[in-house]
Amino acid sequence: MEHADLRFADFRSYHELGETKGLTAEQLKAAKNWDKAYYDAEILRQLRLPPDHNQKLKAEQKQEQQQKGQPAANVPASTAKQPAAGAHKSADAP
Repeated sequence: MEHADLRFADFRSYHELGETKGLTAEQLKAAKNWDKAYYDAEILRQLRLPPDHNQKLKAEQKQEQQQKGQPAANVPASTAKQPAAGAHKSADAP
């Protein structure tokens, strides 16, 4: 786990998947971005993360995704795809 990157990994338990087992807090903490993963309440407690950790992480992940989706150079979306002035003129126009 020491070279694993856990950013936005999901270790929460789901009824259809069963419980996450076999990982200790020490093993998780050895991984990169261990504090940027989703965990169930028991693992949150073992890692000494706050109970609202998953909600805060979800907001952070959403913000990061929005930033990655913006047009290059922070160009407003309304102007990002407009052609340059005169780009549609014919070659023999004055």
